[in-house]
Amino acid sequence: MNTRTIAIGALALALALALGLALGWVLFRGHGMPAETGAVEDAGAREPLYWVAPMDPDYRRDGPGKSPMGMDLVPVYEDGAADVGVRVSPDVQHNFGVRTAPVRRGPLEDTVRTLGSVTLAEPLVEHVHTRTSGWIERLAADVEGDPVAEGDLLLELYSPELARAQEEFLLAREAGLRRASRDRLRSLGMTSSQIEALGVRGVVSERIELRARRDGFVMDLSVREGMYVEPRTEVLAVAGLDPVWVLAEVFERDVPRVAAGQRAELAFDFLPGRTFEGEVDYLYPMLDVERRNLRVRLVFENADLALRPGMFGNVRIRASTDERPLTVPAAALIRGTGDAPDRVVVRLADDRFRSRAVRVGRVEPERVEILAGLREGESVVVSGQFLIDSESDVDAELARMGAREAGGAMDHSMMDHSEMDHSEMDHSEMDHSGMDHSGMDHSGMDHSGMDHGDSSEPRR
Repeated sequence: MNTRTIAIGALALALALALGLALGWVLFRGHGMPAETGAVEDAGAREPLYWVAPMDPDYRRDGPGKSPMGMDLVPVYEDGAADVGVRVSPDVQHNFGVRTAPVRRGPLEDTVRTLGSVTLAEPLVEHVHTRTSGWIERLAADVEGDPVAEGDLLLELYSPELARAQEEFLLAREAGLRRASRDRLRSLGMTSSQIEALGVRGVVSERIELRARRDGFVMDLSVREGMYVEPRTEVLAVAGLDPVWVLAEVFERDVPRVAAGQRAELAFDFLPGRTFEGEVDYLYPMLDVERRNLRVRLVFENADLALRPGMFGNVRIRASTDERPLTVPAAALIRGTGDAPDRVVVRLADDRFRSRAVRVGRVEPERVEILAGLREGESVVVSGQFLIDSESDVDAELARMGAREAGGAMDHSMMDHSEMDHSEMDHSEMDHSGMDHSGMDHSGMDHSGMDHGDSSEPRR
C-alpha cells in the first residue's frame, strides 16, 4: 500500500476523531447555553422587587421562603407581575368573553339550607273526652277529616249521673245551695251557658251537648253513635291548621348559625314560584348522635290552608348578621381538587392576569366569602377564567423549571453535567458532512496525547 495513502488515511482518521470529540463537547457543554444570549441576560437582570405569599399579598419578604401557610413565596417584579402571571391580548379577551368584577366588602346572606316536613302545631290539637259516663245518643262529627268550626256540635251524650246533678241543681236553687250544685255541674262537663239555660228553663235535659272549641278538622275518631263511653275514653280530636309547624334538621356545623326568631322560607317543587314565610320557633335540646344533626321547629301562618301535614319541602333559614366580609361573585371561584387550593384569577393590568390561591369562608349562590388571598378593590375574572387559569398553571410549572416568558429559552446553566458518563455513547454513526467547521478554533485543544503513528516508514 502506498505510504502516502496510509499517511493521509491516518491523518483523516485523527482529524475525524478530534472533530467528534470537539463536537461532543460543544453539544453537551453547549446544551446549557441559551439560544439567545441577550434574552437570558435580560431575564437574569430582571431581579424581583420582593416576594409575597400566594394567599396573602400583604405578606412580603426580601427573598424566597415559605408563607405562614407553608407555601412557597412568589417573586414580584417591577411591572407588578409574578412568574405565574400570563398575558392575554384584548382580542382574545373579547373572543372568550372575559369579564371581571371587583372584590368588595358587604353583607353576605347567611343561609342555612335543609329539608322540612309540615306537621300539626301541637297546641292546636284538642283531645275530646266526656267528664261523665254515658251513651252517645248523637254523633254529629262522624267522619274523620271533616272540617269543624268553633262552636259546632260534636256529639250529644246521655248520662244518668249528669241528669241527677241537674235535679240537685234545681232543688238547691230553692234551698239556697246553688253554688255547690253549680260547681258539680261544671265538673261534669256542662258549660256556664248550659247551666244558665237550665236555671231559666227549670227542666232537666236528658242529653248534654259537646261542641268544638276551635276551628279545625276531626281526627282520631274512635266512637260511633250508641257507644258507652267513660271519662278515660278519647272520643275524638280536633286539630287546627293555622298556624302549622315545620320540623327541619340542620347539620351540627350549622347549629351555631341558627337561633329562635330568624326568618325562614319554605318552598315545594310541586308549587313553583310560591314561597311561604315563617320563623324559627325552637331548637330542640338533644342532638341526634347517629346522624349528627339537630331538630329545629319552624312556625308558618296557614290562613288559606295551603300547607297540609305530611308535606315535605325545602327550607332556607336566613341568619341575620351585621358583618361585612370580603366577597367575590360565586362565578369567580375555581374549586381546587385533591391537594390543589381554591383559587381565583386576578387582573393585574389590562392584559395581565394571574391565578391566586384563596381561602374560602361561607359560600352562597351569588357571592363567596374570602378569608385570605385577596384585597378589597382588586378585580377578579368571572367569565373565561378557566382558560386563563389553565395557562397560569402551565406558566407556573415552566417558572419552577427556570423558563422565562421573555426569552423563550430554557436556562440549564445551574445544572451540573460533570458527573455524566458519555463513554458509552457511540458517535461513529454521526454524520458531520453538513457541518461547517471552518470557524472553529482548535488552538486551545491539546493533541499531544493523540497517536498518529509513524508516517516516516511505511507499514507493510
